[in-house]
Amino acid sequence: MAGLVPAMAAAIGRPQISGKSMTEVRAAAMAEQSIKAMIDPKDIAALAVFLASDAGKSISGQVLPIDNDRQRA
Repeated sequence: MAGLVPAMAAAIGRPQISGKSMTEVRAAAMAEQSIKAMIDPKDIAALAVFLASDAGKSISGQVLPIDNDRQRA
């Protein structure tokens, strides 16, 4: 999660720049997601491994969001 926190802060507003606490930044991120949890880097790795495996060989040119269904365009 530590690697994703800076990415989340950059996407929503860095606490140092926005004046918001990390708790406020996290709450803003959770408010935009239907799945109320932080993304685990292991889930991203599992998707990458699946796509690189024989099981993913027929997947081509697809968008596979792995962002906890974040509701931001």
